[in-house]
Amino acid sequence: MKRRFYIFSTGILQRQDNSLVYITKKGKEYIPIFQTEIIYIFGSCTLNKTVLQILSEYNIILIFFSYYGRYIGSYLPRQNYIGQITQLQIELFKDKNKVFSYQKEIIYTSIYNMVSVLKFYQKKRLIVFEQTDQLQNINNEIISLDMNNKNKLLILEARAKQVYYSTFNLIIKNSDFKFITRTVNPPKDVINAIMSYGYALLYGVIETSLYCSHLLPHLGIIHSQTKTENSLKYDIADIFKPVLIDRLIFRMINKKQLTINNFINKDNAVYLSKEGAVLFIEEFEETLKSTINITNRKWSYRSIIRREIYNIELSLQNKKIYTGYKMRW
Repeated sequence: MKRRFYIFSTGILQRQDNSLVYITKKGKEYIPIFQTEIIYIFGSCTLNKTVLQILSEYNIILIFFSYYGRYIGSYLPRQNYIGQITQLQIELFKDKNKVFSYQKEIIYTSIYNMVSVLKFYQKKRLIVFEQTDQLQNINNEIISLDMNNKNKLLILEARAKQVYYSTFNLIIKNSDFKFITRTVNPPKDVINAIMSYGYALLYGVIETSLYCSHLLPHLGIIHSQTKTENSLKYDIADIFKPVLIDRLIFRMINKKQLTINNFINKDNAVYLSKEGAVLFIEEFEETLKSTINITNRKWSYRSIIRREIYNIELSLQNKKIYTGYKMRW
Protein backbone atom coordinates (compact mmCIF):
# COMPACT_ATOMS: atom_id res chain seq x y z
CA MET A 1 0.00 0.00 0.00
CA LYS A 2 1.52 3.29 -1.09
CA ARG A 3 1.77 6.15 1.38
CA ARG A 4 1.41 9.91 1.44
CA PHE A 5 4.38 12.09 2.38
CA TYR A 6 3.95 15.45 4.18
CA ILE A 7 6.48 18.31 4.01
CA PHE A 8 6.20 21.23 6.46
CA SER A 9 9.75 22.60 6.60
CA THR A 10 11.42 24.97 4.17
CA GLY A 11 13.82 23.11 1.94
CA ILE A 12 14.86 21.74 -1.43
CA LEU A 13 13.32 18.69 -3.10
CA GLN A 14 15.99 17.00 -5.20
CA ARG A 15 16.47 13.93 -7.31
CA GLN A 16 19.28 11.76 -6.02
CA ASP A 17 20.16 8.87 -8.33
CA ASN A 18 16.80 7.19 -8.88
CA SER A 19 15.08 8.51 -5.79
CA LEU A 20 14.06 11.73 -4.02
CA VAL A 21 15.53 13.54 -1.05
CA TYR A 22 14.26 16.58 0.84
CA ILE A 23 17.06 18.80 2.16
CA THR A 24 16.52 21.20 5.06
CA LYS A 25 18.75 22.94 7.58
CA LYS A 26 18.34 19.89 9.80
CA GLY A 27 19.63 17.49 7.16
CA LYS A 28 18.30 15.10 4.52
CA GLU A 29 15.06 13.16 4.52
CA TYR A 30 14.76 10.42 1.93
CA ILE A 31 11.44 9.81 0.22
CA PRO A 32 10.82 6.17 -0.77
CA ILE A 33 9.94 6.60 -4.42
CA PHE A 34 8.32 3.19 -4.90
CA GLN A 35 6.13 3.50 -1.81
CA THR A 36 4.89 7.08 -2.36
CA GLU A 37 1.78 8.10 -4.29
CA ILE A 38 1.38 11.72 -3.24
CA ILE A 39 3.47 14.45 -1.60
CA TYR A 40 1.73 17.24 0.31
CA ILE A 41 3.87 20.38 0.52
CA PHE A 42 2.99 22.94 3.21
CA GLY A 43 6.40 24.61 3.58
CA SER A 44 8.41 26.68 1.11
CA CYS A 45 9.88 24.16 -1.31
CA THR A 46 12.33 24.54 -4.18
CA LEU A 47 12.49 21.94 -6.96
CA ASN A 48 13.54 21.66 -10.59
CA LYS A 49 12.70 19.84 -13.80
CA THR A 50 14.63 16.68 -12.92
CA VAL A 51 12.35 16.26 -9.92
CA LEU A 52 9.27 16.62 -12.12
CA GLN A 53 10.70 14.02 -14.48
CA ILE A 54 11.03 11.38 -11.78
CA LEU A 55 7.60 12.28 -10.37
CA SER A 56 6.13 11.71 -13.83
CA GLU A 57 8.05 8.46 -14.25
CA TYR A 58 6.62 7.04 -11.02
CA ASN A 59 3.20 8.78 -11.23
CA ILE A 60 3.63 10.74 -8.01
CA ILE A 61 1.42 13.77 -7.44
CA LEU A 62 2.50 16.98 -5.73
CA ILE A 63 -0.13 19.07 -3.95
CA PHE A 64 0.83 22.52 -2.70
CA PHE A 65 -0.78 24.23 0.29
CA SER A 66 -0.07 27.42 2.14
CA TYR A 67 1.58 26.90 5.51
CA TYR A 68 -1.87 27.02 7.12
CA GLY A 69 -3.46 24.48 4.83
CA ARG A 70 -5.08 26.51 2.06
CA TYR A 71 -4.94 24.72 -1.29
CA ILE A 72 -2.66 26.40 -3.85
CA GLY A 73 -2.36 23.94 -6.72
CA SER A 74 -1.16 20.55 -7.91
CA TYR A 75 1.37 18.93 -10.18
CA LEU A 76 -0.21 15.97 -11.94
CA PRO A 77 1.94 13.78 -14.20
CA ARG A 78 0.50 13.52 -17.69
CA GLN A 79 -2.31 11.00 -17.85
CA ASN A 80 -3.41 9.04 -20.88
CA TYR A 81 -7.18 8.84 -20.68
CA ILE A 82 -9.10 5.98 -22.21
CA GLY A 83 -11.12 7.39 -25.10
CA GLN A 84 -14.39 5.60 -24.39
CA ILE A 85 -14.69 6.78 -20.76
CA THR A 86 -13.66 10.31 -21.71
CA GLN A 87 -16.28 10.44 -24.44
CA LEU A 88 -19.00 9.05 -22.19
CA GLN A 89 -18.13 11.54 -19.46
CA ILE A 90 -18.35 14.45 -21.90
CA GLU A 91 -21.58 13.14 -23.45
CA LEU A 92 -23.15 12.93 -19.99
CA PHE A 93 -23.52 16.71 -19.96
CA LYS A 94 -25.62 16.61 -23.12
CA ASP A 95 -28.32 14.70 -21.24
CA LYS A 96 -29.70 17.09 -18.63
CA ASN A 97 -31.97 14.46 -17.08
CA LYS A 98 -29.05 12.08 -16.59
CA VAL A 99 -26.86 14.81 -15.08
CA PHE A 100 -29.70 15.67 -12.72
CA SER A 101 -29.98 12.05 -11.61
CA TYR A 102 -26.27 12.02 -10.70
CA GLN A 103 -26.62 15.33 -8.85
CA LYS A 104 -29.59 14.02 -6.87
CA GLU A 105 -27.75 10.84 -5.92
CA ILE A 106 -24.61 12.64 -4.77
CA ILE A 107 -26.51 15.16 -2.66
CA TYR A 108 -28.91 12.52 -1.33
CA THR A 109 -25.94 10.33 -0.32
CA SER A 110 -24.14 13.22 1.34
CA ILE A 111 -27.20 14.00 3.47
CA TYR A 112 -27.72 10.29 4.19
CA ASN A 113 -24.19 10.17 5.59
CA MET A 114 -24.86 13.26 7.70
CA VAL A 115 -27.80 11.37 9.20
CA SER A 116 -25.58 8.32 9.76
CA VAL A 117 -23.17 10.43 11.80
CA LEU A 118 -26.01 11.77 13.94
CA LYS A 119 -27.42 8.27 14.47
CA PHE A 120 -23.97 7.11 15.58
CA TYR A 121 -23.94 9.71 18.33
CA GLN A 122 -27.57 9.02 19.20
CA LYS A 123 -26.69 5.37 19.89
CA LYS A 124 -23.50 6.29 21.71
CA ARG A 125 -25.09 8.81 24.06
CA LEU A 126 -28.71 7.66 24.07
CA ILE A 127 -29.90 11.08 22.96
CA VAL A 128 -32.16 12.15 20.12
CA PHE A 129 -31.36 14.84 17.59
CA GLU A 130 -34.47 16.46 16.16
CA GLN A 131 -32.23 17.38 13.22
CA THR A 132 -32.16 13.73 12.14
CA ASP A 133 -35.82 13.86 11.16
CA GLN A 134 -35.32 17.22 9.46
CA LEU A 135 -32.52 15.83 7.32
CA GLN A 136 -34.50 12.73 6.43
CA ASN A 137 -37.44 14.92 5.40
CA ILE A 138 -35.14 16.96 3.16
CA ASN A 139 -33.91 13.76 1.54
CA ASN A 140 -37.50 12.69 0.94
CA GLU A 141 -38.05 15.97 -0.88
CA ILE A 142 -34.93 15.35 -2.95
CA ILE A 143 -36.19 11.93 -4.03
CA SER A 144 -39.40 13.47 -5.36
CA LEU A 145 -37.68 16.23 -7.34
CA ASP A 146 -37.76 16.19 -11.13
CA MET A 147 -36.11 18.37 -13.75
CA ASN A 148 -38.84 20.99 -13.40
CA ASN A 149 -37.58 21.64 -9.87
CA LYS A 150 -33.85 21.27 -10.50
CA ASN A 151 -33.06 24.68 -8.99
CA LYS A 152 -34.55 23.53 -5.70
CA LEU A 153 -31.97 20.74 -5.37
CA LEU A 154 -29.12 23.06 -4.37
CA ILE A 155 -31.45 24.99 -2.06
CA LEU A 156 -32.31 21.77 -0.25
CA GLU A 157 -28.62 20.87 -0.04
CA ALA A 158 -27.80 24.23 1.54
CA ARG A 159 -30.67 23.84 4.02
CA ALA A 160 -29.46 20.35 4.95
CA LYS A 161 -25.97 21.63 5.69
CA GLN A 162 -27.34 24.29 8.00
CA VAL A 163 -29.43 21.72 9.87
CA TYR A 164 -26.43 19.40 10.12
CA TYR A 165 -24.10 22.17 11.34
CA SER A 166 -26.59 23.03 14.08
CA THR A 167 -25.79 19.69 15.74
CA PHE A 168 -22.05 20.29 16.10
CA ASN A 169 -22.24 21.98 19.49
CA LEU A 170 -24.45 19.14 20.73
CA ILE A 171 -21.90 16.51 19.68
CA ILE A 172 -18.80 18.39 20.83
CA LYS A 173 -18.23 18.02 24.59
CA ASN A 174 -15.45 20.54 25.06
CA SER A 175 -16.24 24.09 26.12
CA ASP A 176 -13.16 25.46 24.32
CA PHE A 177 -14.66 24.49 20.95
CA LYS A 178 -17.80 26.23 19.75
CA PHE A 179 -19.17 26.22 16.22
CA ILE A 180 -21.13 29.27 15.04
CA THR A 181 -21.28 29.11 11.25
CA ARG A 182 -19.20 27.74 8.38
CA THR A 183 -16.50 30.19 7.30
CA VAL A 184 -13.77 29.60 4.73
CA ASN A 185 -10.95 31.63 3.19
CA PRO A 186 -10.11 32.27 5.94
CA PRO A 187 -11.58 30.14 8.74
CA LYS A 188 -12.74 32.31 11.62
CA ASP A 189 -12.73 29.85 14.53
CA VAL A 190 -11.07 26.64 15.66
CA ILE A 191 -13.80 24.32 14.33
CA ASN A 192 -13.66 25.90 10.88
CA ALA A 193 -9.87 25.71 10.97
CA ILE A 194 -9.98 21.93 11.46
CA MET A 195 -12.77 21.47 8.92
CA SER A 196 -10.91 23.38 6.22
CA TYR A 197 -7.69 21.51 6.95
CA GLY A 198 -9.35 18.10 6.99
CA TYR A 199 -11.36 18.74 3.84
CA ALA A 200 -8.21 19.88 2.03
CA LEU A 201 -6.49 16.60 2.92
CA LEU A 202 -9.53 14.65 1.72
CA TYR A 203 -9.53 16.54 -1.59
CA GLY A 204 -5.92 15.47 -2.09
CA VAL A 205 -6.71 11.78 -1.52
CA ILE A 206 -9.66 11.92 -3.92
CA GLU A 207 -7.67 13.82 -6.53
CA THR A 208 -4.99 11.11 -6.44
CA SER A 209 -7.59 8.38 -6.85
CA LEU A 210 -9.19 10.26 -9.76
CA TYR A 211 -5.80 10.55 -11.41
CA CYS A 212 -5.45 6.75 -11.22
CA SER A 213 -8.89 6.31 -12.80
CA HIS A 214 -10.10 6.98 -16.35
CA LEU A 215 -12.29 9.94 -15.38
CA LEU A 216 -11.52 13.54 -16.28
CA PRO A 217 -11.06 15.24 -12.88
CA HIS A 218 -12.08 18.68 -14.14
CA LEU A 219 -15.56 17.58 -15.27
CA GLY A 220 -17.50 18.04 -12.06
CA ILE A 221 -21.14 17.01 -11.87
CA ILE A 222 -22.28 19.53 -9.26
CA HIS A 223 -19.32 21.85 -8.63
CA SER A 224 -18.34 22.48 -12.25
CA GLN A 225 -19.91 25.94 -12.10
CA THR A 226 -18.39 27.01 -8.78
CA LYS A 227 -14.92 25.44 -8.86
CA THR A 228 -12.39 26.28 -11.54
CA GLU A 229 -10.07 23.29 -11.18
CA ASN A 230 -10.61 19.55 -10.85
CA SER A 231 -14.17 20.05 -9.68
CA LEU A 232 -15.12 16.36 -9.63
CA LYS A 233 -13.14 15.82 -6.41
CA TYR A 234 -15.45 18.26 -4.61
CA ASP A 235 -18.51 16.25 -5.69
CA ILE A 236 -17.06 13.01 -4.38
CA ALA A 237 -15.72 14.67 -1.22
CA ASP A 238 -19.23 15.76 -0.20
CA ILE A 239 -20.13 12.07 0.17
CA PHE A 240 -17.21 11.33 2.49
CA LYS A 241 -16.83 14.51 4.54
CA PRO A 242 -19.33 13.51 7.28
CA VAL A 243 -18.03 9.99 7.89
CA LEU A 244 -14.31 10.62 7.38
CA ILE A 245 -13.55 14.19 8.44
CA ASP A 246 -16.40 15.37 10.65
CA ARG A 247 -16.36 12.24 12.82
CA LEU A 248 -12.59 12.50 13.11
CA ILE A 249 -12.92 16.12 14.25
CA PHE A 250 -15.53 15.25 16.88
CA ARG A 251 -13.45 12.35 18.19
CA MET A 252 -10.21 14.30 18.46
CA ILE A 253 -11.89 17.20 20.24
CA ASN A 254 -13.94 15.08 22.63
CA LYS A 255 -10.95 12.90 23.51
CA LYS A 256 -8.85 16.07 23.91
CA GLN A 257 -6.32 14.91 21.34
CA LEU A 258 -6.62 18.46 20.04
CA THR A 259 -6.68 21.35 22.49
CA ILE A 260 -7.05 25.08 22.08
CA ASN A 261 -3.24 25.30 22.28
CA ASN A 262 -3.00 23.55 18.89
CA PHE A 263 -4.28 26.65 17.10
CA ILE A 264 -2.89 30.05 16.21
CA ASN A 265 -4.58 33.36 15.39
CA LYS A 266 -3.19 35.29 12.44
CA ASP A 267 -4.62 38.16 10.37
CA ASN A 268 -8.14 37.83 11.76
CA ALA A 269 -8.18 34.09 11.06
CA VAL A 270 -7.62 30.84 12.97
CA TYR A 271 -5.37 28.01 11.81
CA LEU A 272 -4.02 24.72 13.09
CA SER A 273 -0.47 25.07 14.39
CA LYS A 274 2.21 22.81 12.96
CA GLU A 275 1.91 20.55 16.01
CA GLY A 276 -1.87 20.44 15.64
CA ALA A 277 -1.59 19.69 11.93
CA VAL A 278 0.79 16.80 12.57
CA LEU A 279 -1.61 15.34 15.16
CA PHE A 280 -4.54 15.63 12.77
CA ILE A 281 -2.63 14.10 9.85
CA GLU A 282 -1.58 11.11 11.96
CA GLU A 283 -5.20 10.40 12.90
CA PHE A 284 -6.37 11.04 9.33
CA GLU A 285 -3.90 8.46 8.01
CA GLU A 286 -5.07 5.94 10.59
CA THR A 287 -8.68 6.59 9.59
CA LEU A 288 -7.91 5.94 5.92
CA LYS A 289 -6.32 2.61 6.84
CA SER A 290 -9.13 1.49 9.14
CA THR A 291 -11.56 -1.04 7.68
CA ILE A 292 -15.27 -1.81 7.76
CA ASN A 293 -17.23 -4.80 6.47
CA ILE A 294 -19.13 -4.40 3.21
CA THR A 295 -20.81 -7.52 1.78
CA ASN A 296 -18.66 -9.80 3.96
CA ARG A 297 -15.43 -8.17 2.87
CA LYS A 298 -13.19 -5.73 4.69
CA TRP A 299 -12.64 -2.42 2.94
CA SER A 300 -10.37 0.40 4.05
CA TYR A 301 -11.83 3.89 3.66
CA ARG A 302 -9.14 4.60 1.11
CA SER A 303 -10.34 1.61 -0.93
CA ILE A 304 -13.96 2.74 -0.55
CA ILE A 305 -13.08 6.08 -2.16
CA ARG A 306 -11.50 4.28 -5.10
CA ARG A 307 -14.51 1.98 -5.29
CA GLU A 308 -16.79 5.02 -5.48
CA ILE A 309 -14.85 6.40 -8.44
CA TYR A 310 -14.94 3.02 -10.16
CA ASN A 311 -18.72 2.87 -9.66
CA ILE A 312 -19.06 6.20 -11.45
CA GLU A 313 -17.04 4.79 -14.35
CA LEU A 314 -19.27 1.71 -14.52
CA SER A 315 -22.41 3.81 -14.45
CA LEU A 316 -21.15 5.91 -17.35
CA GLN A 317 -20.76 2.70 -19.33
CA ASN A 318 -24.33 1.74 -18.34
CA LYS A 319 -22.98 -1.37 -16.66
CA LYS A 320 -24.31 -0.31 -13.27
CA ILE A 321 -26.76 2.25 -11.87
CA TYR A 322 -24.78 4.74 -9.83
CA THR A 323 -25.55 4.70 -6.13
CA GLY A 324 -23.31 6.63 -3.76
CA TYR A 325 -21.57 5.12 -0.74
CA LYS A 326 -23.93 5.20 2.22
CA MET A 327 -22.51 4.67 5.69
CA ARG A 328 -24.43 2.07 7.68
CA TRP A 329 -23.27 1.46 11.24
